[in-house]
Amino acid sequence: MTADDGNIMLVLDYLSVANQKAGQQTLGRTVTTNAGIPMDNFVATQENGVINAIYFVFGPEKFLRLDRTSTSALSDTDMLALAVKLGTKIKDFK
Repeated sequence: MTADDGNIMLVLDYLSVANQKAGQQTLGRTVTTNAGIPMDNFVATQENGVINAIYFVFGPEKFLRLDRTSTSALSDTDMLALAVKLGTKIKDFK
């Protein structure tokens, strides 16, 4: 048996971005934008300072969410670096 190192996920959703932000805030998370990601985005951070998810916003009802099952899958620093690279590649998608 091996230890689970966790997984990263990319989830494309056609849901209200405003509702996603409000839901994250209701759960006690801080919602900010990251200037290093070259497209509309927001980062949901837990009370302990750990990134919960990064959202790449394509429109009011369409976003791609970068998520992980554990910080052992990807550190916050690595998650942000991946988000910058991913944002650079997808920034012109609609």
